[in-house]
Amino acid sequence: MMLDPLSDLRHLRNERSDWLLSALTGVLILPRFIYLPSACYSRSSAAW
Repeated sequence: MMLDPLSDLRHLRNERSDWLLSALTGVLILPRFIYLPSACYSRSSAAW
């Protein structure tokens, strides 16, 4: 039984792209949790 090196490369590429997408999603979502509450707080305090 012979292993297919191309399928191994595809598998590694899929794992790497999954990891990169997860990291990118985390980087894009994290500032929203930091920025949005402060923006809502400053908006509500500006009304006073």
